[in-house]
Amino acid sequence: ISYSLTMNFDGGSCTCGANETCTSTSINYDSSINLCTPTKTGHTFSNWSESCGTREGNTYTQSATENCTLTAIYTPNNYPYVVYHDKMNTDGSTYTRVDADTYESTAAYGSTVNGVVKTYSGFTSPNQTSITIVEDDTNYQHNHITYLHFINPYITYLHEMFLQLLLPVFLWLIY
Repeated sequence: ISYSLTMNFDGGSCTCGANETCTSTSINYDSSINLCTPTKTGHTFSNWSESCGTREGNTYTQSATENCTLTAIYTPNNYPYVVYHDKMNTDGSTYTRVDADTYESTAAYGSTVNGVVKTYSGFTSPNQTSITIVEDDTNYQHNHITYLHFINPYITYLHEMFLQLLLPVFLWLIY
């Protein structure tokens, strides 16, 4: 008697190797097949979950007298991410990174990370930003948050006033 064996890759896929089954199939009672090892972006294959039948490693045996389903189980991989804080310079157009406040960590693929916003005296802090972790290398091309801290207009005004008014007086006094 033949039964239906459904293979659910849970968003992943499988490439058949020699003597492996990688698609849903029909299987006779008490017959065995070798299962493929599926892959899924950002995940590592852990195991198969079977609705019936028996499995030892990657060998499945149709030991039930009913149609069965195998479902792939994955573990999300962890990828690095980084949070940067850049403070506006007094020229109002360039920024300097605050290396001491750079935060590096790892998080699971597909998870949402909320960057912590630092506060600096004389600067306006940006709103909190979040990212969804993707496959990434250690160059942080995707898994990064950069917070730009704008200098407060009052501080810029004081800096300009110092340069225009007080600096000449200060220079006059020291000469």
